[in-house]
Amino acid sequence: MLVDKYGRPLKSIRLSVTTRCNLRCFYCHNEGVENSPKELSPEDYEFLFKIARNLGIKKLKITGGEPLLRKDLEEIVRYGKKYFNEVSLTTNGTLLAERAKSLKQSGLDRVNISMDSLRRERYREITGEDYLNSVIEGVEQSIKSGLNPVKINVVIFPKINDNEIFDFIEFSRNYGVIVQFIQPVGNEAPKYDFQSLEKFLEANSNHIKFNELHRRKQYYLGGDFEGGIVEVVRPMHNTDFCMNCTRLRVTPDGKLKPCLLRNDYVDAGESILKRDEKSLIDAFIKVNKIRRPFWVD
Repeated sequence: MLVDKYGRPLKSIRLSVTTRCNLRCFYCHNEGVENSPKELSPEDYEFLFKIARNLGIKKLKITGGEPLLRKDLEEIVRYGKKYFNEVSLTTNGTLLAERAKSLKQSGLDRVNISMDSLRRERYREITGEDYLNSVIEGVEQSIKSGLNPVKINVVIFPKINDNEIFDFIEFSRNYGVIVQFIQPVGNEAPKYDFQSLEKFLEANSNHIKFNELHRRKQYYLGGDFEGGIVEVVRPMHNTDFCMNCTRLRVTPDGKLKPCLLRNDYVDAGESILKRDEKSLIDAFIKVNKIRRPFWVD
């Protein structure tokens, strides 16, 4: 297993398989990836997966853009499950209902579904499209297909959707899903008081678990909120979050990226296309050497 100079092991890959998307969310950072028409094939990704697994990486997260715009996504998932202990997906959920079952059958273990409002008009204002009902259907079909856990990603903005926090907690209880309240990335983003939110959740929790990745807290709520499960993702100016990052990002065309907030990368695209094992291993070793926490004390 590769370990960086801060003692952080490299355990997982977050793979963007496309920069294409069918929504226009105003806050989108596109995974820190420049728009590119180049997308590697499932067979290309299999080669990447094999080398990654040989280096001790055990988990794969597939994302986009919107990954479900790829018709061959099930094939990518099958290759991922061949090499990794866990394969998960982050999606906007608009196309998920009709493919949740086939993705599960292909080896997908779990799914994160972006849904920043439970109110139809507000959802349209945030995303540019009127797809809320389709997303909720995607949640329902994911649960029915046996994907577990199902997580709902909610990026919180003051005076936009922060008044829906209790609605989402209720959604968590009713559907048996985990809700992730996410701090938007970027210093220019409107500031919501996430620390006060965490204090409230802690005061109303029966117990708290820690997600190994980023050491994020997961709150199992009690009392009036019994059954709700909430996780808070607060990356900005959070040294604990960064020091517990064990992930590497990969772009659709095979660039290895050490951090969402950094623009440096190691281009492994040619190594993948040429099936050059030594060169790809060297690329992993090189990018691991430049990994560092973005926020440090």
